[in-house]
Amino acid sequence: MKPLSDKDRKFLKAMAKDDEESSIASIKTRLESSDSIIQTYRKRLISSGIIASERRGYLTFVVPYLGEYLRGAI
Repeated sequence: MKPLSDKDRKFLKAMAKDDEESSIASIKTRLESSDSIIQTYRKRLISSGIIASERRGYLTFVVPYLGEYLRGAI
């Protein structure tokens, strides 16, 4: 597995602001990024097995407790 880039980490931290699943629209707003940039990192993180898209327009963490870790809850 390749190390995460700074932008990968920023994307994950933007997701972690939500307790459950994150909407792609809210991530886009938080990062102030274009659709193409959001889709690039979405695809990279899905193919890395870190996040998943279980329903259209939303993302969830696959790695257990990653969201809590990024929020500083653990």
